[in-house]
Amino acid sequence: MGILQGTKIREILEEFYAGLADNPDLCVTFGIPPGDIWIQVVRDALNMAWPFDQAAAAQLEKKLAARLSHCQMISLDVGVFVTFEIERPSVIQMADILDGLFTDVYKLSHDYQFESDIDSL
Repeated sequence: MGILQGTKIREILEEFYAGLADNPDLCVTFGIPPGDIWIQVVRDALNMAWPFDQAAAAQLEKKLAARLSHCQMISLDVGVFVTFEIERPSVIQMADILDGLFTDVYKLSHDYQFESDIDSL
């Protein structure tokens, strides 16, 4: 994990998790400009842009399931998005997962730059 990216992701996730206590409909979206790559975290799900095939989504589900107490793919639109139902991990674990998705799945360099937004669904 890039030190700067990991720190920024953790800070945003801490704010997001704290806000869930008052508003369970919050989501946080991390996007890579110009916007083709994005990952959205909601209370019990992880949505992400998915320019890949179904087999790759099934492989990612297995990798996530090995790191989370619960992970199940619940929606897939090949070439558009995939959604996984998850049990919420710690801030540190989720930050590590998100960074890994950006670098390992989307193949971004470790110094990638992202934008984020916390909003209600």
